[in-house]
Amino acid sequence: MPDTTDAVECYGTAVYRLAYAMTRSRHNADDIFQEVFLRYHRAAPAFASEDHRRAWLLRVTANCAKSLLASPWRRRMIPLEDVYAYSDPTESAVDMALARLPGKYRSVIHLFYYEGYRTEEIARILGRSPPPKRRLPLRRLAAAAAAAALVLATPALAVRSELGYQVLYRIAPSVAQFFQPVQRSCTDQGVTMEVVGVRVEGDTAQAYITLSGGDVDGTTDLFDSWSFHLPFDQIGRCERVGWDEETRTVTFLCTTQTMDGSPIPQGGKMTFSVRQLLTGKETLKDVAVDLDLASFSEEAETAPSWNLPEEKTPDAFYRSGGAYRDEQGEALNRSAPILRPGPALAEPAPGITITAAGYVEGLFHLQVCWGDLSQLDNHGRLWLEDAAGNQPRQLCSIGFLSDPDLAERKDYTEDLFDIPPEELGQYTLHGDFYTASSRTDGLWRVTFPLETT
Repeated sequence: MPDTTDAVECYGTAVYRLAYAMTRSRHNADDIFQEVFLRYHRAAPAFASEDHRRAWLLRVTANCAKSLLASPWRRRMIPLEDVYAYSDPTESAVDMALARLPGKYRSVIHLFYYEGYRTEEIARILGRSPPPKRRLPLRRLAAAAAAAALVLATPALAVRSELGYQVLYRIAPSVAQFFQPVQRSCTDQGVTMEVVGVRVEGDTAQAYITLSGGDVDGTTDLFDSWSFHLPFDQIGRCERVGWDEETRTVTFLCTTQTMDGSPIPQGGKMTFSVRQLLTGKETLKDVAVDLDLASFSEEAETAPSWNLPEEKTPDAFYRSGGAYRDEQGEALNRSAPILRPGPALAEPAPGITITAAGYVEGLFHLQVCWGDLSQLDNHGRLWLEDAAGNQPRQLCSIGFLSDPDLAERKDYTEDLFDIPPEELGQYTLHGDFYTASSRTDGLWRVTFPLETT
């Protein structure tokens, strides 16, 4: 059997950072990380050298990321707080620059700068043909990304900034021509949306969107409600890239790509729309949750659950998914009982409550209610910690919700730990939480010509 622990210690960081560079989501990077090393453990490949092992792991990472991004359900925007924390300010700046590029460029530049691979090696890892001589060199492409980040950092909107254009032309002239001005707007619910500039290149379209008025603030999120209206299957992402306090204007960069990699058709029209806005978002890090874990060392009451319609009963909960790290976690995620939700035991963040805790079949269960995730994007993670800062491994996380047909839906996550009851009192409960205070429903829609840039 392969030494999976050693592989994680040696190359875990490289795998995670490539996954994050391609997906721009810590949650997705976590899932890809688990999948890569599970495949490594199962395949038990033989390697000619450590370089060979590292390249194999990165190739599997790239393939897993591409598969995830191509999934029909993958149409998630990345909240501002979901960024990877780099200790080096230079690395953070480069990462912010990479975020402005399409995924196919981010993976190349990440492997070039962070992992030190040559062009030919990158092509083999990503399963592509080596780029011809006429293509934009990697170093120049990276400079273009850095220039784009510099422009976005200005308080005024980048595509309107004359100074920004001057800087851009000095560093990478090609970037200044990416976005064509649109400057068309609409207003609903007291909020004005403007499509300021659009870039269409090959299989990718990007648009800079601004919002102002109403409850718009520096935390405003488009939830999952934005869309490019085009006559083909597509995947996309939306990132908040700026907030101007003086004009109270928030700026987003929205990107969509064709599912099959074919060029976006030209000569017609494109429509961009938004249906929902979240405001008043707050990030709470390393919250100490006031809960005496030792008092939950007894067996707890369980609740029925269902996956298929024929398994549904009036008091059952719908199992919506979850996360796991290995085969044991996968099995638990599918079959382990869930606790019956009860009154709030603790409220570590507004709208987020601990609703049950206790033992079932020798494992400790900890349950949190996020409220209605179809209304507000409350989310986070919980962990246990002893006095020395040690954290026991979470076996899996089970996601479920109350009957989705009910008017008052509630979403839950239940974490499972293999901790003996007599040791439970050694631990305290901690969490990171991301909340939103309000949602605005409306219809913001702008149509504009679709032109190649």
